[in-house]
Amino acid sequence: MAVGRPKGSVDCKYYRWLIVICDKNTGNIIDCNKYFTIADFNNKNDDIYLTGDYVKKIMTNDRVDTTGKLGKDSFVAKYGHIKIQKIKEVAV
Repeated sequence: MAVGRPKGSVDCKYYRWLIVICDKNTGNIIDCNKYFTIADFNNKNDDIYLTGDYVKKIMTNDRVDTTGKLGKDSFVAKYGHIKIQKIKEVAV
């Protein structure tokens, strides 16, 4: 018999993600918030939807064309203004 929280449930004791969204043109910070999960971020933001793959690419730049050769369709053009940091901070 399994013990503990069911799969997919959220432990809201700790913030796990610090997500900073900057303006694409000026680089000024638009939004800087802490979130329990990436799904929590997706529920609160209508214009940006992140998946686990996107989060990993944003954090590590793994297999990302940083030169932006594809123009507006490049990963950097779409998600280069987002900075993600993994944290563990007690929610107050």
